[in-house]
Amino acid sequence: SVFLKIPAQEIGGWAPSRWAAEARKRLSAPGETVGHLPNTFRWVIRKRQAYRLEKAGKPFRAAKSIRVVVCYRDRSDLTLRILEDLGRQRFEAAAVELVLVNNQSHPAEVERVLAAAARLRGPWKVRPLDYDKPYNHSAQNNLGVKDSGAEVFFLLNNDVRLPGPQVIQELSNWALEPGVATAGP
Repeated sequence: SVFLKIPAQEIGGWAPSRWAAEARKRLSAPGETVGHLPNTFRWVIRKRQAYRLEKAGKPFRAAKSIRVVVCYRDRSDLTLRILEDLGRQRFEAAAVELVLVNNQSHPAEVERVLAAAARLRGPWKVRPLDYDKPYNHSAQNNLGVKDSGAEVFFLLNNDVRLPGPQVIQELSNWALEPGVATAGP
């Protein structure tokens, strides 16, 4: 689900309910508190400011170019599963690139991953990269997004599963909406 952050002042403050009453009590507590109203929205309280997160409708436009970055080290079994999920994705985007960032994997593992990536169906342009330094997830992701003109970057761990065939396109579309900083399943 994608939620939009709306300041409580813009929607008339708190609605009367036991959830709102509980959230009001917690406004004076340090840190962040979340009160939930079933099937509608959530209140998020940060530093004595209340925000309502509203379920959003449809994104305004589709992402035209997407770069998906998957970092891995050995464990080709995990990476092959996410490659299967990526192969089932459907896109509106004209340019879809997959960057596979290898962190010192055994050559046989790399060979299995690259062979599976070469069999991907759809618009994928596959680009393998090697990160030949000690493990650093942030540096690996930075290498994966470097020198790209893509509108949207999609950073995936190699052990995730995608719950549907349009997850990447849909979340990429939402990432372009004003007021949305990140989007995730």
